[in-house]
Amino acid sequence: LRLAYGGEVMRVVPDVLNPERQLVQAGAEIIGRDDQQAATEIIMLGARALEQAGISELTIDLGLPCLAEAILGDELTAMDAAIKQQMFSAISDRDITRLTSLPVKAAVHLAAVIDASGADGSRLSAIASQLPTAAADQLNGLIAVADSLNTLIPAVSITIDPLDMQGYGYHTSVSFSMFGAGLKGAIARGGAYVTGYDEKAMGLSVYMERVLRALPA
Repeated sequence: LRLAYGGEVMRVVPDVLNPERQLVQAGAEIIGRDDQQAATEIIMLGARALEQAGISELTIDLGLPCLAEAILGDELTAMDAAIKQQMFSAISDRDITRLTSLPVKAAVHLAAVIDASGADGSRLSAIASQLPTAAADQLNGLIAVADSLNTLIPAVSITIDPLDMQGYGYHTSVSFSMFGAGLKGAIARGGAYVTGYDEKAMGLSVYMERVLRALPA
């Protein structure tokens, strides 16, 4: 099932860079799918729509909010709460020195992923071969999505940031954020999630006020 929507929405927690609470939002959903093809389709749809609207120099950041959990495995379950908080803080800050100083066995793998993040997926592919199977599958899937997007929308800059925790606890696999030249904050976000009816889904939300501010008067 594919659907699209548009209208006013209310945001409970405002964005630091864009504090508006009442927004005009447009979006699209693919219900029943959470795979590489669905992710590529919904991201490409958003990018092409924004380009047609007049947004220039698009950049898309791809993430995997659940990757850290997959890398850590049982170590995360047994981890002291204080250490866990410090670890996720270091990951969020991309602080490799602080991360590797913690008593976390998988810290070396997490640090390697952070260090290899960027536009080139080949370094991440090499790291994936050293990860637990579940984590490797997730990371290789994200790299495949990036490769497809680079082929389908070559004018758009694609950045792979697997340990981006944006949407942690909500997104079930791929997440993404879209940015335009000279604009403050993301103009669109989305990713995989589970609906209220326990169905897999892939969604995209476009923040229309930010889009309109970017267009010529």
